[in-house]
Amino acid sequence: MGLILEGNKFAVLTDILGDEDHLGDMDFKVAGTTEGVTALQMDIKIQGITKEIMQIALAQAQEARLHILKQMQNAVAEYRKPCRNTRRACLP
Repeated sequence: MGLILEGNKFAVLTDILGDEDHLGDMDFKVAGTTEGVTALQMDIKIQGITKEIMQIALAQAQEARLHILKQMQNAVAEYRKPCRNTRRACLP
Protein backbone atom coordinates (compact mmCIF):
# COMPACT_ATOMS: atom_id res chain seq x y z
CA MET A 1 0.00 0.00 0.00
CA GLY A 2 1.19 3.50 -0.69
CA LEU A 3 0.15 7.07 -0.04
CA ILE A 4 0.36 10.28 -2.00
CA LEU A 5 -0.32 13.29 0.22
CA GLU A 6 -0.61 16.87 -0.98
CA GLY A 7 -1.98 19.35 1.55
CA ASN A 8 -5.29 17.97 2.84
CA LYS A 9 -5.77 15.75 -0.22
CA PHE A 10 -4.53 12.18 -0.29
CA ALA A 11 -4.74 9.00 -2.31
CA VAL A 12 -4.07 5.52 -0.95
CA LEU A 13 -2.48 3.30 -3.60
CA THR A 14 -2.67 -0.47 -3.92
CA ASP A 15 0.59 -1.52 -5.57
CA ILE A 16 2.01 -5.03 -5.40
CA LEU A 17 5.09 -3.98 -7.40
CA GLY A 18 6.40 -1.63 -4.74
CA ASP A 19 6.69 1.59 -6.75
CA GLU A 20 5.23 3.48 -3.79
CA ASP A 21 8.46 2.73 -1.88
CA HIS A 22 10.27 5.48 -3.75
CA LEU A 23 7.49 7.64 -5.17
CA GLY A 24 5.04 7.98 -2.28
CA ASP A 25 4.80 9.31 1.26
CA MET A 26 4.06 5.90 2.82
CA ASP A 27 5.03 2.29 2.21
CA PHE A 28 2.64 -0.01 4.07
CA LYS A 29 2.79 -3.79 3.83
CA VAL A 30 -0.08 -5.90 5.16
CA ALA A 31 0.11 -9.70 5.24
CA GLY A 32 -2.51 -12.17 6.33
CA THR A 33 -4.97 -14.93 5.65
CA THR A 34 -8.66 -14.96 4.82
CA GLU A 35 -9.25 -14.78 8.57
CA GLY A 36 -7.30 -11.57 9.19
CA VAL A 37 -4.04 -9.67 9.36
CA THR A 38 -0.92 -11.49 10.56
CA ALA A 39 1.76 -8.83 10.01
CA LEU A 40 2.16 -5.10 9.31
CA GLN A 41 5.18 -3.02 8.24
CA MET A 42 5.19 0.71 7.54
CA ASP A 43 7.69 3.34 6.44
CA ILE A 44 6.52 6.94 6.21
CA LYS A 45 8.18 10.09 4.92
CA ILE A 46 5.71 12.45 6.61
CA GLN A 47 5.05 13.48 10.22
CA GLY A 48 2.15 11.10 10.84
CA ILE A 49 -0.83 9.22 9.47
CA THR A 50 -4.45 10.08 10.25
CA LYS A 51 -7.05 7.58 11.41
CA GLU A 52 -8.93 8.09 8.13
CA ILE A 53 -5.84 7.24 6.06
CA MET A 54 -5.20 4.09 8.14
CA GLN A 55 -8.82 2.96 7.83
CA ILE A 56 -8.77 3.39 4.05
CA ALA A 57 -5.35 1.72 3.72
CA LEU A 58 -6.42 -1.28 5.81
CA ALA A 59 -9.71 -1.65 3.90
CA GLN A 60 -7.92 -1.53 0.52
CA ALA A 61 -5.26 -3.94 1.81
CA GLN A 62 -7.95 -6.39 2.91
CA GLU A 63 -9.64 -6.25 -0.49
CA ALA A 64 -6.31 -6.77 -2.26
CA ARG A 65 -5.21 -9.57 0.10
CA LEU A 66 -8.47 -11.48 -0.36
CA HIS A 67 -8.25 -11.05 -4.15
CA ILE A 68 -4.69 -12.41 -4.22
CA LEU A 69 -5.57 -15.32 -1.92
CA LYS A 70 -8.53 -16.19 -4.17
CA GLN A 71 -6.24 -16.19 -7.22
CA MET A 72 -3.79 -18.45 -5.37
CA GLN A 73 -6.60 -20.79 -4.34
CA ASN A 74 -7.83 -21.01 -7.93
CA ALA A 75 -4.31 -21.83 -9.16
CA VAL A 76 -3.82 -24.72 -6.73
CA ALA A 77 -5.70 -27.82 -7.88
CA GLU A 78 -6.11 -29.33 -4.42
CA TYR A 79 -4.88 -29.08 -0.87
CA ARG A 80 -1.68 -31.00 -0.25
CA LYS A 81 -1.19 -32.68 3.09
CA PRO A 82 2.01 -31.61 4.88
CA CYS A 83 4.93 -34.03 4.91
CA ARG A 84 5.06 -36.20 7.99
CA ASN A 85 8.40 -34.67 8.98
CA THR A 86 7.07 -31.11 8.81
CA ARG A 87 6.59 -29.45 12.18
CA ARG A 88 4.02 -26.73 12.77
CA ALA A 89 5.17 -23.51 14.39
CA CYS A 90 2.89 -22.59 17.29
CA LEU A 91 3.09 -19.59 19.57
CA PRO A 92 1.84 -19.76 23.15
